[in-house]
Amino acid sequence: MSTKLRELIINESINEESEDNMIVIKGAKHHNLKNVSLKLPKNKLIVFTGVSGSGKSTLVFDIIHAEAQRRFIKGLSTFAKRSVGKIEKPKVEYISGLTPSLAIEQKSISSNPRSTVGTLTEISDYLRLLYSRIGIRTCENCKTEIKILLYKNKKSECPNCHTFIKPLMSAHFSSNTPQGMCPHCKGLGVTQEVDLKLLIGDESLSILDGAINWFGNLRENNKTTWPTGPLDIVFDHYNLDIETPWKDLPKSFQNVILYGSGEEKLEYPSIMGGKTTLKPVKGIVTELTRLYYETDSEVTRKKYAQFMSFDTCSVCKGTKLSKEANSVRIGKRTISEVSNMSVREALSFIKDVYEHVPNSIFKMSKEIILEIYKRLSFLNDVGLHYLSLNRSAPTLSGGEGQRVRLAAQLSSEITGITYVLDEPSTGLHPRDLENLVGTLFKLRDKGNTVIVVEHDEEIIKHADYIVDIGPYAGVLGGEIIAQGSLDVIKNNSNSLTGKYLSKTLKVNDTMYNNLENNRFLTIKGANLNNLRSITAHFRLNTLNVVTGVSGSGKSSLISRTLKPLLENLLNKADNKIEHYSEILGYEDLDKVINVSQEPIGRTPRSNPATYIGVFDKIRKVFANTKYAKKHHMSFDYFSFNSVKGRCPYCEGQGQIKIEMHFLPDVWIECDECGGRRFKEEVLKNEINGKNIADVLDMDANEASEFFKDYKDIHLVLEVLKEVGLGYIKLGQSATTLSGGEAQRVKLAKELSRKAKGKTVYIFDEPTNGLHFHDVSQLLVIFDKLLRAGHTLIVIEHNLDVIKAAGWIVDMGPEGGKDGGKVIVEGTLKDVINSKESFTGRAIRKTESMKNLTRC
Repeated sequence: MSTKLRELIINESINEESEDNMIVIKGAKHHNLKNVSLKLPKNKLIVFTGVSGSGKSTLVFDIIHAEAQRRFIKGLSTFAKRSVGKIEKPKVEYISGLTPSLAIEQKSISSNPRSTVGTLTEISDYLRLLYSRIGIRTCENCKTEIKILLYKNKKSECPNCHTFIKPLMSAHFSSNTPQGMCPHCKGLGVTQEVDLKLLIGDESLSILDGAINWFGNLRENNKTTWPTGPLDIVFDHYNLDIETPWKDLPKSFQNVILYGSGEEKLEYPSIMGGKTTLKPVKGIVTELTRLYYETDSEVTRKKYAQFMSFDTCSVCKGTKLSKEANSVRIGKRTISEVSNMSVREALSFIKDVYEHVPNSIFKMSKEIILEIYKRLSFLNDVGLHYLSLNRSAPTLSGGEGQRVRLAAQLSSEITGITYVLDEPSTGLHPRDLENLVGTLFKLRDKGNTVIVVEHDEEIIKHADYIVDIGPYAGVLGGEIIAQGSLDVIKNNSNSLTGKYLSKTLKVNDTMYNNLENNRFLTIKGANLNNLRSITAHFRLNTLNVVTGVSGSGKSSLISRTLKPLLENLLNKADNKIEHYSEILGYEDLDKVINVSQEPIGRTPRSNPATYIGVFDKIRKVFANTKYAKKHHMSFDYFSFNSVKGRCPYCEGQGQIKIEMHFLPDVWIECDECGGRRFKEEVLKNEINGKNIADVLDMDANEASEFFKDYKDIHLVLEVLKEVGLGYIKLGQSATTLSGGEAQRVKLAKELSRKAKGKTVYIFDEPTNGLHFHDVSQLLVIFDKLLRAGHTLIVIEHNLDVIKAAGWIVDMGPEGGKDGGKVIVEGTLKDVINSKESFTGRAIRKTESMKNLTRC
């Protein structure tokens, strides 16, 4: 047996070994990890921290979680492996001590509008069961109250008047089943109907000239037909001129066009000649409705939806349920009313049910009630007390979705699992962090290992074990800097995290804020979602921070009202905004820019260089060389997305996927281009000894120096360095960037443009995924923007950012129905002195007044 084969077999056997109390990792070299080895204690709360891009997520998700999943799948049958899919083996020598792993990440948990908080946590399932067991119905005939369990089983009639009573099961209380859904809206709670205001355009035009928006100007398109047939035949039949403006057509004829001719049939010439055929006119409203509901294409459905309006179902009044289901009550509440409650309200309701349920049916309902109470309590504990049970899953933020999944896991009785979580503190106000920590402890105490990627100081302080990765990001990271208890991290002089935790380093919150400026952007009467017709002010040329507990209305005010409104007024967008009465002060502004943490690209071909626009400039430089001109190589040749220049074998990917059937697919370097993505003749074209592939492999630091004589390229790369991304390679796949890195790439793109000093920058929780050191760098960028005369509006919970603000809008007091108010707005001192402000309390708790120098 060869030495290599022997080593392979030995390593595979080591992989299968397990240590009872430790997870052992040796030789991890995935992405930027530099041959990392470490041991992690099982059944503990472990926090991985470090600067953004240091390698935390790689180690936790791409090594520990991925390998645990791979090993689990390895033991499945061949058929199961096919259905589950294949997981690549991470680049690590071996891992021992792994248990089955479950990742709870900040990803969309469902795109189905029928999926809700209640269904995701199974609370809705238990509620339906409860209503089918102990609910009280009212006879439609004599109004006698009927216990549905005693009479859907023994008799199907009212005991008083003997009217037939339809037996109800659990399925009758679900809007997702044929038995329970409202027959009119099919369980959606809304009806979509063609809106004539959207369908009919300029009524002074004829149909030929575009009076009907659906099919536009038929004359320009040289058509005399429309979606329901030849138009001229319809006009001839009714003895009308086809050139007549819509407003001058008889109402009866308009109804024929819109709703059809009913029983009246028109003569249509046969396509094959000869006899004519008789058939009625199909109305465009009827036809449009049919096409909307019958198409399977989401794109096509959206096209038809632009002519439709959505109204609350007139039959079920938006409850989505059948008439029979809505007639059943527990404690004077229907299941629809309970589903509309917030988690906190539902908790109070279920407590009341438990205390007052009759003894005769207590035994059959006790376990159901306790199960509902337990799951509601878990949602409350993770800071989601403000969500309603029927809140649609697609409308949840990443942080909310993650915490819903976390609450669902708490209700399971499984032990021996390794849970991995990505920034569970995202979107949480400091007030709610204590409950979240308690939730993580509950998972741990059930006999599970909980591994968390996190930067929040409170969660780090409560960890049983901490792993600090760094020292910096990208190629400058990927090493274990410190590991152990909180004191070990604090006392490690090499740990950036330790220095911030021990207060040796502090986030610099001294910010340029033009407090002498009395110009404000003001929005009045904002009433979207839970906003209570509020008025909010934002000081221009200042860092404005909007804060408040989760669900208090911050995103409704900024992301869904103010931002789209400013886009309409300043950027000439066409957003539909209704939930406000007045906006003042925008005349002093030129433009609004939204900087989110959404990915800059969803394919491996997307990269920082293409996103910020510097790659086009670099390609032009290569296209202008003597070599390129001699060989007729245009700009297109220097893109791996172009057929002209990319390697034809790997199609510009640099790798080729080899199908291994029942084993995971293997990616191997392309033999033809050597992983360089381009054709050989393109790679021969060099600038100062470097070809286009070499440049894409440079990080921003190296590339900035290389292109120092090309001013337009150099300046853009310098901005990438300014935002702390000097370590990122120009050709690095966008899918490998963290949320914080993606946001800073977007910021670099905006900073590289020549913007006037009257721009409003809007950020939604920009510190998500950012280490203390990253927050410091972010505030330096904010300071630069302010000094250039811009205005910043930031939704944020991070106390360091709040303390740096020149103007604060604090919302609350609670979330959901108990929120939607401006508790206090003004300076940091105003917030600290507010007795109602939870934000003020959090700042007072963490800092002594003498340290708050700007107060």
